[in-house]
Amino acid sequence: MAYQQELPVTKDFLEHKVEIKVDGLPNGEYAIFTSTDNDFKVRESTLAIQFIYVSSLAWLNNGNDFYVVNRESGQPQARTNVQVWYRYYDSQKNSYQKRKGENLVTDKNGFFHIEESRTNTNNSFSLELSKEGDYLFMDDQNVNSYSRGQEKSNSTTYKSFLFTDRSIYRPGQILYFKGILIEQTDNTQKNSIALNKETKINLYDANGEKRDSLTVKTNEFGSYSGKFTLPQGQITGLFRLQDETGNNALYFSVEEYKRPKFQVTINKPEGTYKLNETINVKGTAISYSGGAINDAKVSYRVVRRTIIPIWAGFYRGKIAPNFNREEMEIAHGDIKTAADGSFTIPFKAIPDALIDKKSQPVFIMKSMPTSLISTEKREVETPM
Repeated sequence: MAYQQELPVTKDFLEHKVEIKVDGLPNGEYAIFTSTDNDFKVRESTLAIQFIYVSSLAWLNNGNDFYVVNRESGQPQARTNVQVWYRYYDSQKNSYQKRKGENLVTDKNGFFHIEESRTNTNNSFSLELSKEGDYLFMDDQNVNSYSRGQEKSNSTTYKSFLFTDRSIYRPGQILYFKGILIEQTDNTQKNSIALNKETKINLYDANGEKRDSLTVKTNEFGSYSGKFTLPQGQITGLFRLQDETGNNALYFSVEEYKRPKFQVTINKPEGTYKLNETINVKGTAISYSGGAINDAKVSYRVVRRTIIPIWAGFYRGKIAPNFNREEMEIAHGDIKTAADGSFTIPFKAIPDALIDKKSQPVFIMKSMPTSLISTEKREVETPM
C-alpha cells in the first residue's frame, strides 16, 4: 500500500513533526518507507525507514515478574509462548549481540517469571511472544533486569575485560588469558576494581558447547589470569571465553594453519585514473625474516567487478534486488620479482560497455606470487 502526504512548508530551518494516519493492518511486523520522491530514487531523494509492530498481545512487568495481556481488553493471555533473548556486549566484535535464552509459557493468569540468576548475568533482554497466529517480537526494545523500587539498592554488578595472548590458535595449543574485573554498586554508580573476587571462566567451542572451565580469583589490582589447552580432533572455527561474573565474552579462532614464510604487500594506488588508461600497480614480496623474495614468480589476474549501488533496492515503494554484474577478467600474466622483492603489474582499465558511466565500476586486482624455493602461495586484493 502507498500513501501521499503533503507537509507544511517551513523556512525556519528547525525540526518539525507531523502525525500521519495509517489504516488498520493485520497482525505482523511492517516497514514504513518514506521518500521525498514518488519513485524512491536513491540519488535524488531523501529516504527513511521505520519498523512498526501490529499485535493484540502486550506485556507488563515488575522486575522479573511478567504478565501477557490483550492489548485492547486487558484480559490475561494464558498459554502464550515466550522466547527470551539476552543482550550482551561482545568486546571482540565491539558491538552488542543477542543470545537465545529460555522458552516459557504463561499460566492461566498470563503470568511468567524469569529467574533472577539469569538476568544478573545478562543486563537486558527482549521478549518474543506468540499465541494462536498472533506474534510480537520488538527486538529493538530491551528490558532492564531490575525491579521497580529497587533502582537504588546496594546490589553490585560486575563487568570484565578479557584478553588472550593471540587471536588465532591451532588445536592442542595452550591459550593464555588475562582479565580485569570491575564492580559497580547501584547506590554509588561508581566503578572500582573488584579485589579478591572469584569468577568462573568457561571455554566454548565453535558449536557453543562448553569444553572446559576454570575458577580464578582477582588480585589486589582486580586482574586474574589462567590458561586452557585447546581440544584436538574437534571442529575448528570461532571459539569463545565467557566470564560468568563479568558478563563478557571474548572470541578467537582455532584453525589448522601453517605459519607463513613471507608476505605480499600491494601499494595503495596513487592519483586518479581514467577508463582505458594503462595502470601500473606496484608491490613487494618480503620474507618474515626481513629479506626480499627475489626472482620469484608472480602470477597475477585482474578482474573487473561492476556494482550498481541501489540502497535497499527501492523502486516505487517495493524492494528489488541490487543489480551486480559478474566478475570479468580483463588481464592476467606472469612476472618475476626484482632483487629487492618488488614487482609491477600492468593492466588496462577496460570499462564494461553495457553499463552507464555513472555507475562507477570498481576494479579488484588479485596477485598470487609463488617463491621459487617454496610452493607456498599468497593472494591479496586491492580495490581501485
